[in-house]
Amino acid sequence: MTTLSEFLDPRTHGFVRVAVAVPRNRVADSVFNAAETVAMDRQASAQGRWSLVATRVVRPEAQKA
Repeated sequence: MTTLSEFLDPRTHGFVRVAVAVPRNRVADSVFNAAETVAMDRQASAQGRWSLVATRVVRPEAQKA
């Protein structure tokens, strides 16, 4: 028998919680874009946000201005 908290956990039913992260970016500046992505991930990780919010984090490959 499962507990109520286990039943209410979406992962029990085959779902995952996904977060979308969109860092600041500059057109044709891959060094800046990579640095912003890494900085955002480090900040969120240090604050424990990713583990509390999502099982997976996705980012857009290209963002239209």
